[in-house]
Amino acid sequence: MIRRIVIVAVVILATATGVSAAEPYRPGGVNVARWARGEIEHRNTDTGKVTGGETWDVIVHTDGSRTVNATDHVDTIGHMYTVVMRVGADFQPLEAFTQFWKDGAFRSASLFLVKEGVIDVTTRFADTITRETMKIPARFSFIPHPLATNVWPGWYYDKAKGGIQTITVYDMAMGTKAPMQSGQVKTHGLEYLGQEDVTVPAGTFPCDHFRIDDVVDYYVTGPDALFVKFVWKSARTEYVLTALERSR
Repeated sequence: MIRRIVIVAVVILATATGVSAAEPYRPGGVNVARWARGEIEHRNTDTGKVTGGETWDVIVHTDGSRTVNATDHVDTIGHMYTVVMRVGADFQPLEAFTQFWKDGAFRSASLFLVKEGVIDVTTRFADTITRETMKIPARFSFIPHPLATNVWPGWYYDKAKGGIQTITVYDMAMGTKAPMQSGQVKTHGLEYLGQEDVTVPAGTFPCDHFRIDDVVDYYVTGPDALFVKFVWKSARTEYVLTALERSR
């Protein structure tokens, strides 16, 4: 009887406020031009086993900049990392906050601020706080490792020129013992392989197909380079979009 009363009360409250109790929040207001929300599965390509997953939101603001909020978990190595990152209208990184957990324990949290060719990093560990600065090229990508952000390195790739082009990334450490506190500046070869229709559990999407160092292939869709698929052959892993909701 008590359970029935509680359920009725929730329904009445939702009706009175005009909001369904099961309806997720959707970004809106004067600061939001459009938005998207997705879910990703990690899959072992040999066994088909799901080894982890990710949820992400992308908000495009009225000034053209984009904020991504992503949480990724890798069950096989006990990792979980959450990233909030904002990039400019051209995908140039501006700032980011990352938090890393491993095997049920907090490992680190970092704040990254980019300005005038310098990246400033403040990191909290369990017992200490550190700070460092590093010079960074004018054009670079930030790779904190959620898949939703890992498919944004080609923002200044020249499609008209084509071929393999050198890109610069600030790449976070990602090992089984890595604290994920700061990164290194690296260069990679990026190649655009054209447009393809890609089918994943979330649907079929027109995609731009990119390849990095002949090691990974990734596929993104639309003006916001939304994640669709990422294939890492040497690791026998692929990452696929399983759900997508977006504003129109």
